[in-house]
Amino acid sequence: MATTPSKTASLPLQQIVLRKEDLDDPSLALLNQTLTGYTQMINYLLGHAGEITLNSDLNLAGKRLRSVGDPVEVKDAVSHGFAQTQYGPEALRPHFEALGKAVFKSYRRLSDVNQREKYSSFLNAVLNTAPTSNTATVSFGAPGGGTVGVTVSSGQHQRVDGSVVPFASRNDTLSLPTSWNITSLVRSGGVVTATTSATNTLVAGQNFTVVGASDPSFNGTFRVEQILSGTQFTYIQIGPDGSSGAVGKISLGGVYYYTLTYGQNVLGLVGPFTDDSWTNRINASQDGTTVIAVAVINSGGGDAINSAAGGTAPSQNAAVAVIRRI
Repeated sequence: MATTPSKTASLPLQQIVLRKEDLDDPSLALLNQTLTGYTQMINYLLGHAGEITLNSDLNLAGKRLRSVGDPVEVKDAVSHGFAQTQYGPEALRPHFEALGKAVFKSYRRLSDVNQREKYSSFLNAVLNTAPTSNTATVSFGAPGGGTVGVTVSSGQHQRVDGSVVPFASRNDTLSLPTSWNITSLVRSGGVVTATTSATNTLVAGQNFTVVGASDPSFNGTFRVEQILSGTQFTYIQIGPDGSSGAVGKISLGGVYYYTLTYGQNVLGLVGPFTDDSWTNRINASQDGTTVIAVAVINSGGGDAINSAAGGTAPSQNAAVAVIRRI
């Protein structure tokens, strides 16, 4: 029995229940009607009637759609091979190279010296962590009463386009940070085991300062290597084997950042932080704010070695590497 494929999508097939007497009909009209509907729908889904139109989205459940032909109209799908050939890096390369310096009016290649903007003011309002270009210095007063005075001198900050912003000096009285008395320091093979008289809150990777040790070679700022107990930890320090008795303190560094916000010429103060790290510097320089100076204080007062501003020369034995200094 031949049927002509329908040229339009058929309506949803309806369930038809045949009875025994339907088969007694010499013409089998109801059975033939049902089979005709099934045949037309199958032929339509096989594409024999032309383009197939779906009444809802096609969900392939993660399966691939294969053997896609080259597109002809705007809404046609494309294969991976066609996309790579027409729009991949190798296909676009000659077009970019042919344009030379004028790749796009709104696009710049960051590593291209021919497209580098040397005097743009576009980045002036962008936050800027150290190193910054400024002329300030940091100084400290004598500690007393659990505090110490800090002064950041007036100076000038140079923006990325070369323009200069002056700022006023700032004076603050800051509280000395948390500290613990030392029970012993033992250095062996370049590793120091430190013991405090009371439980400390240091964690691995954190900066701390040793002040007033009976053997001054132990003094300085270091980074916790390993926590052994609530009162004992290790850190790296190159030097001869030796020990220092129950003299001095271990301080959990009081780190403060002096900042300059775009459009202002008065320094701000952010802190204290437990140590001077990139994460803490970024947290201190949000929303167009630039770090001008770092002031570090410990139980003995100001730490001039690890404090710095743009006009401060690098110091020997500083815990902060030169590349991380202001």
